[in-house]
Amino acid sequence: MILDFLRLFWSFFKIGFFTFGGGLAMIPFIEDEFVAKRKWVSADDMREMVILAQTLPGVVAVPRHGNSLRAPLVPQPPNPWS
Repeated sequence: MILDFLRLFWSFFKIGFFTFGGGLAMIPFIEDEFVAKRKWVSADDMREMVILAQTLPGVVAVPRHGNSLRAPLVPQPPNPWS
């Protein structure tokens, strides 16, 4: 059982370490690791999990870069590049 948890941890560690862009960028790597290589889930189950995750708010988050969330609250310095 401990070995199963270590395999699961190692799979997600590799995916998280080598991907950039948040949850949506990781989905193809998770599918490759869990469906093709490890055969832990079927392709239909993986598709259903992704569909369910997309319907729930905040499960597969898209990162928000910039000052869009704190702009109304904190005065921003002028942008030297614009």
